[in-house]
Amino acid sequence: MYPKPHIILGFLFSLLLVLTFSIGISGFLLVFLSSFLIDFDHFMIYYFYRGKLSLKAALKWYDKLEEKTEA
Repeated sequence: MYPKPHIILGFLFSLLLVLTFSIGISGFLLVFLSSFLIDFDHFMIYYFYRGKLSLKAALKWYDKLEEKTEA
């Protein structure tokens, strides 16, 4: 999943938890940030192999890897 949907869905899920369970702002932030920052390791793997700090290039690289593994 791309970063934008992760952020949007993470926000909505966190908001739902706040409204349902009253977890407070710290709980909201914890769930929200972990919903997309957990994928940061994928970006770091790309940086390790390619040495570039480009999110767009990393997404293209992973798309190409996915295509190779599906064939």
